[in-house]
Amino acid sequence: MIALLALQCDTPPTPREVHEHMAKQFGEAAQVALDPSTGVIEMKVGAETVAVAPSSEPIPADLYQSPCRTAWYWPQAGEVFDAHTSHVAIVIGTETTSAKLRSMLLTRLASDLSEAFDATGVYWEPAAMVHSAPAFRESAEQMSEKQVPLRLWVRFQLIENDDNTHSLFTQGLESLGFLEVEIRQSDKPPENLYGWAFNVAHFMLESGEVVEDGHTIGVSQTEWIRIHHLPSALEEERTVLFLDLDLDEELKAAEGASN
Repeated sequence: MIALLALQCDTPPTPREVHEHMAKQFGEAAQVALDPSTGVIEMKVGAETVAVAPSSEPIPADLYQSPCRTAWYWPQAGEVFDAHTSHVAIVIGTETTSAKLRSMLLTRLASDLSEAFDATGVYWEPAAMVHSAPAFRESAEQMSEKQVPLRLWVRFQLIENDDNTHSLFTQGLESLGFLEVEIRQSDKPPENLYGWAFNVAHFMLESGEVVEDGHTIGVSQTEWIRIHHLPSALEEERTVLFLDLDLDEELKAAEGASN
């Protein structure tokens, strides 16, 4: 699990500076050590091992260019990432605790280090997403086990099809231990698709369970969606949660027929 911090500065932080900051910030609750031969700072936080590596090179463009183009929530993403000159990599190399707890740990570290070294952007590898560093920190400050920053961790990619319908695909849920969500060629309003997919993803993170095949889930007080486990439209070998958006209309039609 990786986060990359984009820095725009003439002199990036040295490994010793990063080590001193982390030892001061986390020293009492973690074991922090600098490997002089590699410049990598290693930290033991509870049961997890974290590696932090500052680099004088920018993040490879092939990692961030596509996420920047689709970052509708941050129009300046491409400009900011193109201007960065160095970066800091944060890697959680173990999987001892749950994916949710590891994501929370990575979020806290990325938020702290982005503020300490004036990062301009954050690349969240599990979802191939980019975030404005100030917006990332704002969401991280509000984070708790009951209120996770879903928008930082999961990419909700909306696509307009040639027939004027819309499809939606998530990325990032699989790294959290769940199935990705897909909506295909729907004529419903795009904002509704996003809201329904978000609510299903939030339900899984809150409950800790994948919605079973054929089950229904309420996405509002009056709207219900049936869930199917189907091969992905993007990768057939991968199973996803397909949201059947016609269930609500079927229920209304049945109710009308019985009256």
